[in-house]
Amino acid sequence: MGKFSYKKLLLSLGLISCSFIVSQNIPAIAQAGQKVIAPKTYYWLDASNGGKGFFGAMANIPFMKSGDNNAWGNAYDGMAGKHADIAVLNKDFPNQINATQNIPNNMGLSKSISLLPITNQKQTSKSEYGQDTQIPPDYKLKDFKMSFYWGCGAKAKAPPKVFQIKNGVMTDTALGMKSRNDPNQNQSYAEGASKWPNLKDKRNIGGGANMLGNHSVTGANLPATLAFAINDSQNFMGDLGLSSSGDKSGIISLKWNALNNAKAYYFNAIGFKDGEMVMWSASDVPDMGSGLMNYLSPSKLSQFLSEKAILPPSQTKCDIPSGIFANMQMVMVNGIGYGDETTIIYPARPSDPRVTWVQEWSARFRNKSVDHLMVGMPSMGDAMRGETNAPSMTPEEKAKLECEKEKSKNASVGKTIGGAFGGGLGSALGGALGKSKTKCPN
Repeated sequence: MGKFSYKKLLLSLGLISCSFIVSQNIPAIAQAGQKVIAPKTYYWLDASNGGKGFFGAMANIPFMKSGDNNAWGNAYDGMAGKHADIAVLNKDFPNQINATQNIPNNMGLSKSISLLPITNQKQTSKSEYGQDTQIPPDYKLKDFKMSFYWGCGAKAKAPPKVFQIKNGVMTDTALGMKSRNDPNQNQSYAEGASKWPNLKDKRNIGGGANMLGNHSVTGANLPATLAFAINDSQNFMGDLGLSSSGDKSGIISLKWNALNNAKAYYFNAIGFKDGEMVMWSASDVPDMGSGLMNYLSPSKLSQFLSEKAILPPSQTKCDIPSGIFANMQMVMVNGIGYGDETTIIYPARPSDPRVTWVQEWSARFRNKSVDHLMVGMPSMGDAMRGETNAPSMTPEEKAKLECEKEKSKNASVGKTIGGAFGGGLGSALGGALGKSKTKCPN
């Protein structure tokens, strides 16, 4: 095997009203022979219920809730709490639309929100956890091992697929796994669009808020007909409510809420210690899972369900195989409930195929519910009370705690690599790679 390179690592992991409703993010197909003029105005709404975040109690800490700190991309990133990324675009007037969306009172944001171009705001390339995007040229990863398991059940379905680096040499690239994804999963539509939240309007959406009811979007160079009603399938989903029982030495049993509008579910878990990582996916087939932890279109949901890469909406339990995380310092579990995706095109298609279908606007809605938990870590509430620094700690335990803090400071380089995986999986991988440079006492 040749010397280790980041490119090889990434390649080995496979990462490099009168409206007509359709179920995909494409214009409706006209009747045979009918002429269609596509709209110039497009509207998008990504909704997410991120629950209480990794540490459960975090969303209830007063200083974490104070002020208006909502930001564009929070829904896509699945941040704790309820979020909506909203955008509107007239293709003839990119970065020029100043729009007002009139909203129902139940959103808890008064009567309206402002959609504004944000090209003057600093835009950075980031993944869900905001990792750095450059690797220092002198950084060398000498020793690392990653084992990958998959499938729900008390026992692992098969021996793990393993990737290993020893003394800077890649000795095993046995992963050979798929990395399913949806090319429409991203937010590339936002280029040139006016968005909410923005620097001038970044109010938080409360936990009890919903979007049900009539909405309209007004502004210069927008059609006067841009109005729609949000129904239950387009509204915020309920809390996923991910919980676990058992511990790292045996079976970790996952449970979650049965969500009314969920089309499918997916979960993965990551455990790590110095220089080693174990990953698990709830998929019934080997899959890295990085592309599954976000919105999926109806066609991809159908495909991945048939391939048993994601879980059916009737399932609310899954066991992580016994002992696969026994030697890990901690285990991080990520979960998602996929909601609906609908597109509205106005006006409705003429029934007479001889009549040209002149589309004034298109609006797409998609939603999800996500949750996370840590196995083998104190709760945020315990940490806030300082229980990790209790007098009962021995000098050795205190030294280890200080060392762990230092390891966190060294994690940024590793997070760069992990960013290629996306989402929580990427953050965990990156953190483990970065932290592996610092050794702490057992």
